[in-house]
Amino acid sequence: MRKEFKTKLIEIKNIGDELRFQREYYNFKQSPYKLTPRMYNGRKSKYLGEVLKEFMENEFDYTKYMKHGVRNFNKNYGEYGANETMLYDIEHNKIRKSKEANREKYNINSYYLRIYSLFKIYGFLDDYEIIMLLDKYKVNPYFEQSEKEIRKIKEKCFLEYKENPIKSAFNLKKWIIVIPSSIMEDLLSNNTTNLKNTKKFVGKNIVNKKMTLQFLSLKKYMLNYFLELPSIEKKCISLELGKETGFIEDVLEGNIEYITLETLLKIIDKVKELKNTDFEYLIKRDIEEQNGDNILETEKDVFNFRKKWGI
Repeated sequence: MRKEFKTKLIEIKNIGDELRFQREYYNFKQSPYKLTPRMYNGRKSKYLGEVLKEFMENEFDYTKYMKHGVRNFNKNYGEYGANETMLYDIEHNKIRKSKEANREKYNINSYYLRIYSLFKIYGFLDDYEIIMLLDKYKVNPYFEQSEKEIRKIKEKCFLEYKENPIKSAFNLKKWIIVIPSSIMEDLLSNNTTNLKNTKKFVGKNIVNKKMTLQFLSLKKYMLNYFLELPSIEKKCISLELGKETGFIEDVLEGNIEYITLETLLKIIDKVKELKNTDFEYLIKRDIEEQNGDNILETEKDVFNFRKKWGI
């Protein structure tokens, strides 16, 4: 019998809810080892605070120095480690009532790098998705070191999206791909009988020997698959697609225009009607040959690197 994922988080209202849902789903997928924000002694659990501390010490230059005793908690050094109370504050997007009694205020920005690190630990989202999710909830680096570290991450992320074909853009609303005529000729000569020709011919550039194809019928299969999913499963599959929990709902509401080819391939693996189609074949050929025809979308900065990040 298939094990069922259960959670009390029916609605994701803030970054804390998103973190908690991802931790719970991570624990469900990674069973029997659970990450817990409390210090349990059980063999099947790991204290999240220690995992976070270890991750940050290995990931960021300034935390490596702090690990060896250089402690100066000001705006020059910033974030380091997390205790049970802090993890509670982050996941619940507020401070405990006991701290409210001391008139302490919740400043989510002071946890920016730790929130980024928690998402990395759970492993569902890449750097771009994490940073854009933090931006969605208006979480910004508070400490100077946090700003420096996230700047390096942004620059690395930009290069990956620019140079890696699998990170190139696909228009999720138009479902159009541009391919060299030679690839189309290979497809037509392919004797594999399970390829489904569900394309619409849009145009041909004789000079550049390129063809433009549209696959709107396949888009309908994807939308129907998403529509039939229960609410919690929509969130879980969104994570499996490498996106935040609200991704599928955003697609159904028409809020998502571009995704990466990497996300597209994950969708193809989920939706049986998209498997073994001309569309899947052409996408994989496009990535394998790194021909750049679909990668040109990235030059238009559809992922807002320049606009949002200044890169």
